[in-house]
Amino acid sequence: MSAQPLPTIRRLVTDHDSQGKAIVWKDDRIKASQAEHGPFLTRIRSSSELPPDVNTADGLGLVDTGLANNGTICRIVDFQTSVCRTSDYQMD
Repeated sequence: MSAQPLPTIRRLVTDHDSQGKAIVWKDDRIKASQAEHGPFLTRIRSSSELPPDVNTADGLGLVDTGLANNGTICRIVDFQTSVCRTSDYQMD
């Protein structure tokens, strides 16, 4: 496992107060974790059911979904690229 190459993600989740005014409900930073097969995954939101309960006060991105599940997964995937150098040449 290598160090996370990208900065943490700031997640802002909005809601409405009792007067209907928009408010920030959650303001947090999310770190990526490296999957066994290499890429870094930053889980923004996930659920274990479909359709997801958008009114829950649960941890939003804390449902451990694995790579796939029967619910929803919103995440950022950072695939590492390898450096490939080529040379063009001509032989006469």
